[in-house]
Amino acid sequence: MVAGAPGNMRLRGDLPVIRGLLEVSADANDQTRKAQPILALFAANTVLGLCALFQNNDAMKLLISAKAKGNARKGTFPPILGAIFANNVEGIRILRQHGASANVAAPTGISAVQQACTTGSLEVLQVLLFETESRLPLTQALHHAAIFQDSSAKIVRMLVSARADINEQYKGSFRTVLGLVLRMRGLQYKLGGKATKSRFLGYHHLGATPLMMAILAGQFECAAALAVAGARLDLQNARRKKAEDLAKQLDVPEFLMEALHGRVERCAAVVSLATSQDKCHDAPEEDYFEV
Repeated sequence: MVAGAPGNMRLRGDLPVIRGLLEVSADANDQTRKAQPILALFAANTVLGLCALFQNNDAMKLLISAKAKGNARKGTFPPILGAIFANNVEGIRILRQHGASANVAAPTGISAVQQACTTGSLEVLQVLLFETESRLPLTQALHHAAIFQDSSAKIVRMLVSARADINEQYKGSFRTVLGLVLRMRGLQYKLGGKATKSRFLGYHHLGATPLMMAILAGQFECAAALAVAGARLDLQNARRKKAEDLAKQLDVPEFLMEALHGRVERCAAVVSLATSQDKCHDAPEEDYFEV
């Protein structure tokens, strides 16, 4: 069901074709065997996950009625991560209604909340943080937002509302793709390779707070939001550098340098502008999930 023309039908959500394949005993839990670089897809994606990714929600319902599993086997990408990547709120709710867990991780090591922060899936992040019945781990969620999202003040506000640790220090892991990439970039910098932003980030990532990560990645809106939210300025990374030390080595805006000296007024104005059109709501005062 995942190869050739049937695969194309799956991506388009062609219900008659999918129904016909199921009627001739196609496997509703089939998965991709190879990566698809053009579509930025790894191997081991389930049919249900691909429908969630391409927002073919009616096809998702059809597959679930044919016993497609909402929780993937070990080594397979959980379908809910496809929905998160696409900011597919309806897909998330369909999967949750049929028993899919949001407390999952991909074979690459990324969690559901980290995925939402990486792709800037605000509406889905809202559901994950405030509309699921169990608490989800927020570990390194702010770090992922700081590295990957250039317009992340809204994400920071939501995570802070959900009580993410704004001063969490990054612990690298060889079990995640991000951890491996950062280690490799750091080694390249240490060995005297061309000084690039990603290599400088890799060199300083261990022990970095989200504020440090945002500065290293050049995500200054995120850094401003973290400063306004009260990120500590005295913490050091594994190389004994504070956020201010890192900022002095980079070309950061004046408003951020002021915040690193305790003056957050101009950062507050930046954050206010960035979040003024925010349609996502903070957690209700008495209904947040503590971590």
